[in-house]
Amino acid sequence: MTDRIGLDETSEERPKMNKNIEVHEADPDSATAQTLLKAGYAAMQAEFPKKRNVEFDPKLLAAGGMTLFIGYLDGEPVGCCALSLQPEFSELKKLYVAPSARGLGVAELLIRHVENFARTSGSQKIMLESGVRLHAAHRLYDRLGYRSCGAFGNHEVDPESSFFQKNLGS
Repeated sequence: MTDRIGLDETSEERPKMNKNIEVHEADPDSATAQTLLKAGYAAMQAEFPKKRNVEFDPKLLAAGGMTLFIGYLDGEPVGCCALSLQPEFSELKKLYVAPSARGLGVAELLIRHVENFARTSGSQKIMLESGVRLHAAHRLYDRLGYRSCGAFGNHEVDPESSFFQKNLGS
């Protein structure tokens, strides 16, 4: 399954570019997926060093039954996002976009793709956990219709975490 969007950016918030963004489902064991997942984990470790004390193993995604998607900008892999389908809700996980591709619409397209995948899989609600200092991500979630909520699933209340949800409707 692939999504594609051609962007002609003219707003002052984003550089003026004509970029092609695609999203593809990916094998979490692939070298590309592991590179992006490790980069995302390293970025979170740098921002929240006390939060996660264990070494990240991208292969746990496949073992955990998650579906991984990779975002490509002009054919180059620049971001990823995973989805865990659960009986009561779906969980958006591991959203990461390389610094060189931020602000170009990659994260938004990844999220929209994951939402569509969750919806077509029968999910009525999507939830996510985010770091409290990831303000740009929070603005994106708000713009896409996510609302703040309490801890959910196996997540615990944590002063370094924010939680969001969105009803997907039918």
